[in-house]
Amino acid sequence: MIILISTILCISILLSPLAVLANDCPTATPIFQGETAPCDGVILPEAKVKEYFNLKMATKTLQDKLDLEKSLREREMEVCRKKIKTADNWISDRKNPPWWQSTKFNRWLGFAGGVVVSAAAFWAFR
Repeated sequence: MIILISTILCISILLSPLAVLANDCPTATPIFQGETAPCDGVILPEAKVKEYFNLKMATKTLQDKLDLEKSLREREMEVCRKKIKTADNWISDRKNPPWWQSTKFNRWLGFAGGVVVSAAAFWAFR
């Protein structure tokens, strides 16, 4: 009989486990040594809580600074793009000079002029 009762008790405990669930705390509740917690959660020392909130505020400040820096860099990039576009337009709008003003023509004209003057001087002093 005892074995039967023990078996039924064991099966009933296995099939219907008792779950003790703590309630969520709606607000921060201080817990002192020796007290039981009224809800589920993590127990942190007060210094760690202060450090957490300081880091949270610093994170927000740093995120604001990062967003500001990003917007400034985007504006700088837009100015650089406009400068590059202006330079590209200036280069593409430049037309080739007429043939008599090109450097290649002037170089050959100078060379030919030098040959003619040298030949004339050679002929004159012979």
